[in-house]
Amino acid sequence: MNILEKEKFNKAFQLHSDGILDKAEAIYNEILKENAEVLNLLGVLKLSQNKLEEAETFITKALSIKKDAYFYENLAKVYEAKKDFIKEIEILEEAAKTITCGFEIYFLLGLAYKNNIEYEKAEKTYLKAIEINPKSEKACYNLASLYLFLNNPQKAIVFSKMS
Repeated sequence: MNILEKEKFNKAFQLHSDGILDKAEAIYNEILKENAEVLNLLGVLKLSQNKLEEAETFITKALSIKKDAYFYENLAKVYEAKKDFIKEIEILEEAAKTITCGFEIYFLLGLAYKNNIEYEKAEKTYLKAIEINPKSEKACYNLASLYLFLNNPQKAIVFSKMS
């Protein structure tokens, strides 16, 4: 990105952060071209407007240019909003196989498995997320809740104390 594009990008990002979405979108479109970061942000903007098909298109295009954990997370959030847990799982599993993933990919994958009633997989991925970030209250809480649901109060107590 050249200096002018960076200035426009920063302006658009500020407008986006301030909730001035129409103006942010117009500036993003000016510098769009083949910029994966801008495509991803347009997808996030469309997600916040609940324009899920457009969000999916933008973020998918961003991922076709650059494999990035944040892009995968955002596309997963689109599928979660669509209640398409199968696609959400597919995209998060792809991320786990394709790139070096951090906590958030595994946490989101745990949620997706739980939403898709795949409790054993949810448990394993929550544990992986906690292995990466043992201080994560949200992962410990979700795992404790899963254990309560599965009628395993002993394990629930262990992870609820960690949250």
